[in-house]
Amino acid sequence: MHEAPRHLVQRANPASQRFALLPLQGRATPTFRKFAALHFSVEIIGSVAAFITTFCWLPQILKIRRQKKADDISLLTTGALATGIFLWLLYGLLIGSWPLIMANMVSFLFIATIVGLKLRYR
Repeated sequence: MHEAPRHLVQRANPASQRFALLPLQGRATPTFRKFAALHFSVEIIGSVAAFITTFCWLPQILKIRRQKKADDISLLTTGALATGIFLWLLYGLLIGSWPLIMANMVSFLFIATIVGLKLRYR
């Protein structure tokens, strides 16, 4: 797989570069420890959000399959959502962000399944 051109790749957290320049002298500075703790908290929030927004589509898929109808699903809205998620996936591929790639790949598959079921049960 080819890497994205360097001018297109953005750093995930430019603030971490500032802290990388601090002289640690064998131990973490208080500022760095606070930053590391905050960074960890932010990563947890992002991971929980990605999990919820990725897997929230499973109940809808199960409901459509169980009832064998999808009359209440808007094809236009779901198609627009699938397009947006695909673009997020493409963006993740371009910047090389595996969390972004994985979350949007699974979300796209779920949304595509809903679109397919909507078309099947018309």
